[in-house]
Amino acid sequence: MTLGRRWTAAVAAAALLASACGGAPAPAASAREAWDRFMQAMVAGDGAAAARLYDSDARAALVVSLRDRRERVRRGDDAAQVLAGTGLAREDLDLSDEAMAGLHLVRASPVAGDLAWFRESRVESEHASGADESELELRGSDGTARRIWFLREPGGWVLDSTRTHRGF
Repeated sequence: MTLGRRWTAAVAAAALLASACGGAPAPAASAREAWDRFMQAMVAGDGAAAARLYDSDARAALVVSLRDRRERVRRGDDAAQVLAGTGLAREDLDLSDEAMAGLHLVRASPVAGDLAWFRESRVESEHASGADESELELRGSDGTARRIWFLREPGGWVLDSTRTHRGF
């Protein structure tokens, strides 16, 4: 084998290893693991990781909504009015759809709005509602209970944001 071929083989092997080790995290194996990862992402301000743990329908709807807002601002609508409640600033509209969605989650989602409560809460119980649905009941230090719902999607367990946010 010539030096050029060895180099090419070494680079290809390194790329394969890097993609196997450094790609997206493994899917959450349980609702509890999904919740723990979601909270770690929220506390760290890692919107991309938080967004990966939202159900696919909610992520898609969020992206469509943010694209619409981006387009409205580009057409000349008042940015402050269009972006009210999203946690986004005009300059955030230049980000990718996924980055905008992640920023929205860590800045303006219901969990972000009460992050201190969620950080201090504990999982009191977990209830399966079939093979692909689960619910965690959280209890805060103030005695308040909140329910967080999860779905098993092809990519692992994720938050069922529609059902969860109905209770907030």
